[in-house]
Amino acid sequence: MDAIEKKTINDLLTLPDEQRAELIDGKIVLMEPASSEHSRVQLSLGSEITNFQLKKKSGSNDYWVTLSEAWTQYDEENTFVHDIATFASDQYDPKAKYQNSRPEWICEVMSPSNWNKAAQDLRVKLEPFGVPFYWMVDLERKGIIALKLGSSGKYEVSRFVGDGELIELEPFEGLAIDTGALFKP
Repeated sequence: MDAIEKKTINDLLTLPDEQRAELIDGKIVLMEPASSEHSRVQLSLGSEITNFQLKKKSGSNDYWVTLSEAWTQYDEENTFVHDIATFASDQYDPKAKYQNSRPEWICEVMSPSNWNKAAQDLRVKLEPFGVPFYWMVDLERKGIIALKLGSSGKYEVSRFVGDGELIELEPFEGLAIDTGALFKP
C-alpha cells in the first residue's frame, strides 16, 4: 500500500488566491464560501473587538491585533483560517501571508452546515496548540459559546450567551457585546 504524501503550507500556498482552504493533519481541505449572514456577523463582531483593541492600544505596547480570515500556521501539518483571531502585537507579522504564532483568542462563526464538524473537530484539534480562548458563534441558535482552555489542557465552556443579551466575555473584559444587535440583520 502506498503512503499518502502529507501536504504542507507550501502546497496550500500554490492554490489560487480566491480558493479558501485549510491544512488539517497534512491534508488540504477546501472551504465553501461563507454565507452573507456569516460574513455580516463576522464583520460586526470583528469590528467591535478591533475598536476595543485600538482603544486599549493607545499609549501601550501590550495589546492584541485582530485579524479577519486569519491564516494561522500551528505546525507543518496544520494551518487554519480562523474567522476572527487576535495575536499579541509582538507576535504579529503585518507583512506575512499567514501568521506563524499562536493566537490569544479565536472565533469561528458556525452555520448549520458546519456546526457539528467545527464544534467538535476544531475544538479538539486546537487544544494541543494552547489557544487560551475560543468562541463559537452559533448562527442558528443566535448565541455565543465562550470556551476557555482549562488546566487540563481541554476546552471548557465558560459561558453561553443568547440573543438579546448585553455581556462581557473573557478575554475582552470592558467590552460590552450586544448580542441582539449582533444577530439583527
